[in-house]
Amino acid sequence: AMACPARKHMAGFHVELSTAGEWIRSKLSCCSHEGVPVLLAPVLNGAQRADVDEGVYCPRQRDNSGRLVFQAAAGKQLAFDR
Repeated sequence: AMACPARKHMAGFHVELSTAGEWIRSKLSCCSHEGVPVLLAPVLNGAQRADVDEGVYCPRQRDNSGRLVFQAAAGKQLAFDR
């Protein structure tokens, strides 16, 4: 069975099968779990949306105000500016 360690939750799960059906491979991704879950939904028009880096962002640290700072697997950070 695949499970995330304590205080972490599942961020993603990926399964691959060989074309001949000889093997199966799976990968589980986990993120730190702190506080209440947060959903960020961009409200942008099509032209602005082209500049948004989409992906899975996990909480990594807190800023000076106590808000969470999020980071994607590619290293891109997302933080509040107010």
